[in-house]
Amino acid sequence: MVEGPGATRNGRKVQAVISQVVRKCDIKLTTTAQKDASCANMLVGRRLIEAFSVGKEVFLIFGNIVDVKILKSNDDSISRDEEISLRLHFGMNGSLWLRNSGTRRHDPYPSLQKKESTSLQIFFETETSYQNSTTQTVLEASAATTIRRVSSAFVARSKLNRLRNRDVCGNSFCENSVLKAILQSASVLICDAVLNQDRFPGVGNIIKVEALHEAGIHPRRLVSDLSETELRAVIRECRKYAMKWLGAGRAPTKKVYNRTSCGTCGNVGSVQIAKMGNDLSRVTFWCSDCQLLPNQVQEQQKRYGKTSPLLEVGVNKKRNIHQVLSCRNNHITEVPAKSTKLTKPTPTINLNGTNRCSCPQHGEPSLVLKRVRKNSANQNRIFWSCKRQGCQFFKWADSHLPLCSCRRKAILRISKTERSGGRWFLSCTNKATMRNQFGNATSERCPTGCNLFAWADAKKHITPLGNLLTPLL
Repeated sequence: MVEGPGATRNGRKVQAVISQVVRKCDIKLTTTAQKDASCANMLVGRRLIEAFSVGKEVFLIFGNIVDVKILKSNDDSISRDEEISLRLHFGMNGSLWLRNSGTRRHDPYPSLQKKESTSLQIFFETETSYQNSTTQTVLEASAATTIRRVSSAFVARSKLNRLRNRDVCGNSFCENSVLKAILQSASVLICDAVLNQDRFPGVGNIIKVEALHEAGIHPRRLVSDLSETELRAVIRECRKYAMKWLGAGRAPTKKVYNRTSCGTCGNVGSVQIAKMGNDLSRVTFWCSDCQLLPNQVQEQQKRYGKTSPLLEVGVNKKRNIHQVLSCRNNHITEVPAKSTKLTKPTPTINLNGTNRCSCPQHGEPSLVLKRVRKNSANQNRIFWSCKRQGCQFFKWADSHLPLCSCRRKAILRISKTERSGGRWFLSCTNKATMRNQFGNATSERCPTGCNLFAWADAKKHITPLGNLLTPLL
């Protein structure tokens, strides 16, 4: 998922071709408002004069025509002397890279480029070598990148000036500006408020989930119910996580996102998952022990008192304490003072009651757990594979799961509903979602099947898969 840090890094890459002239261009637009060829011709012969990122978007600003003889555009809507902009949005898996013409490109997402390699190709040359057609630099964007129509540079610069103080990765970031913008959405959930790209540009689902967890704020709370101190804590945690991501080039350690156990309190099964808010295509993760609703805080105060260490972990989230609390069934377990750091448990992967499953060539650390996505008899079954490139290791990971009435292995899935989000369950293989010839899911369901549904047993069905089993598998 490309969020603000990824877009900012892509914007910095483009700085290498600033002041160079477009020799050739190939664009596949996402919208049909303009034709691809017309849009590409509008860029040929122009010099790239500026490139900047705003939230999750990157804008390329092109100046006037360097040489009228190579002008190919017949579009009268934009003057030849007018500066124009091209907007790039990287979506879930979009990417951008530079290479020298004639060299092989390094694609960070090769598996996504099978049907359509790129959505954007721009060949640059320096102005002095333009007439001789010497070495060229190629800017490319993957097929997953959204390319919008060419428009006036004034629109792009206006957006930059309006949002530069709120950009989570911006150099001019201002906490007060973001706070003022979020307070204008007092009647919405905090999980929606921080994802609003006009209020807090650059914050994506991962940053949102981890920041709310670090601030100890439940994602279902309304903005109007939060104090200024709590809102500032959320904003600071978003900024902190985003800057770590930007500096390292990859997302920092996730404590609740796509996990079944909380990375803070260590309670197995405390991480909840549900689709909530305005965008139901995203799932939200939170720890039911660390992120409490106001009524849950009041209940804990009545049961344990206002100075209960349980509230210190769940609400104030103090670090390096000598008590790790298990809130399951209102039980508190004290851990010796030496255990001040929580370590990840070693995954126990027992198949058929024998020794651990491991890749014969690369060992157990290279194991990954995957799910069959093809529309076949084994669709949605899970299996072990090796993450090393070129390794063909394969082994089914569901041998410990029961058979349904159809005499086939049950499918292990996770609930994302509001009432039971985060709970694993077993279902019939034959009731998998039907897919069309292009592999896209349809609304039809397989007519055969035994309608199996049963909640999974943590010890029997979940524990054998260790921490390699993730909700988004």
